[in-house]
Amino acid sequence: SSKKCVRALFGLSCRRGTPCKIRENLRYAALNHPALTIRIPVVTNLNDQISDQHKIAAFLAELQAENGIFQVQLIRQHHFAEPKYNALNRVYLCKDTALPEKSVMEKFSSILKEYKIKVLTYESIGN
Repeated sequence: SSKKCVRALFGLSCRRGTPCKIRENLRYAALNHPALTIRIPVVTNLNDQISDQHKIAAFLAELQAENGIFQVQLIRQHHFAEPKYNALNRVYLCKDTALPEKSVMEKFSSILKEYKIKVLTYESIGN
């Protein structure tokens, strides 16, 4: 699922001993594409906890220490895809998931800035 991908990307749930290709690919992109913007969806009960946000920020700080050049854009979760899932007769896993509060977005942004990560103004789709 996409939730597993996002969690694996930032080391929040990679299986022990299993290399995270997603992280390797992001590392390659950060080191080889200086105009990179890393867009991070902020999803309730996935990466809205401060501890998870620090893990994400620490990983991004590692990339910067390796001379990775990038900026981060936080994207607030939305439910715009739900009708598409319904039309395809697929289960929309985020159906009853509450949207992250504005304060969660602001806190995540401030955590990234504490780690000296360049943060674009977060995108608030829908609300």
